[in-house]
Amino acid sequence: MDETTPKEKIFKRIREALITPLESPYPNLDLEGSIMPDTNEYLDILFAENFVRMGGKFVYCESVSVAIQSLHVLGLQENWSNNIYCRDETIGTLLHSAGLSYGNSPKDAVVKKVGCCACKYLLARTGSMVFDSSQVGRKIFASAEVLLFFATMRELVPDMKTALKQIKESRQPFPSMLSTWTGLSKITDIDMDEKNGLGPDKIFLFLIDEFETKE
Repeated sequence: MDETTPKEKIFKRIREALITPLESPYPNLDLEGSIMPDTNEYLDILFAENFVRMGGKFVYCESVSVAIQSLHVLGLQENWSNNIYCRDETIGTLLHSAGLSYGNSPKDAVVKKVGCCACKYLLARTGSMVFDSSQVGRKIFASAEVLLFFATMRELVPDMKTALKQIKESRQPFPSMLSTWTGLSKITDIDMDEKNGLGPDKIFLFLIDEFETKE
């Protein structure tokens, strides 16, 4: 008479599977190669096209002085001054030079409607931006109506795989949390009308050739 319980039979099968793992039915499967074909387009053009298609507002700046002028003009048009949260000192220097006041205290992350953040990578293939949440915090994404991102040409990479590879090869501590923005949030109501979803209403990216703020 077999006194083995169904539970013991299951555990026995699990042990056997762990001891003798099944061979892969696809031994020649390439797990390292790129799943997307290489692009012949310039990364900056490809990124800009995809970024704008996703609802972002792209501001190309040939130099820091052009970025400051663009910030000043947009700040006046959008009424950003005194309503900005920024804790990045480099970006803060740009804002100050553009005549825009900002706050950097924890409470400002909740009450300010404009958040600023530097990008770690720009993904050309999808028009996405990768950034470290420690650069801007997490509260700002729940309350901000506008997000201002800043990057240089050096942050442009083809895709996420390249970005993660560069992070590993940099020998720097891996960020506690990486976030990726790909398009404004959209929802469709019962009447099939498209409306803004959760998150900010506007996203601006200032792409600067060289991110230096020396006088």
